[in-house]
Amino acid sequence: MGKTPRIERIELFPLHVPFRALVREAMARFGGRLGMAIAAEEPWTGGDFVIARLGAEDGSCGVGEAFVWLPETGVSPAQIIDAVEHGLARYLLGESFDVEGLSRAMDAIRRAQRSRKGLLDMAATT
Repeated sequence: MGKTPRIERIELFPLHVPFRALVREAMARFGGRLGMAIAAEEPWTGGDFVIARLGAEDGSCGVGEAFVWLPETGVSPAQIIDAVEHGLARYLLGESFDVEGLSRAMDAIRRAQRSRKGLLDMAATT
């Protein structure tokens, strides 16, 4: 079995995917209430995501995504990107490009939110 490559870069991208008019109209008919009867204080016009691409020293890469809805996660895509770039990245760069290794590295940080960890876990498995 070969040596597991090490992560040398983390690229993060915010992405907004607008809902089609049909979806916006259907949600408007329910008086601003969304799935699971969650009240929305402003129109929900689309989905926000963070896309992560992990690059390894051997040229391999993995891609992951996290759906970010402020009322549910308590954070915006920009906050997730900031937390990864200025926090979690230092625990991942140079680590083996595998889910178990990344999970161990991030578990050392008790305050890492699930959406941030999930985004990077997913990128390591693709």
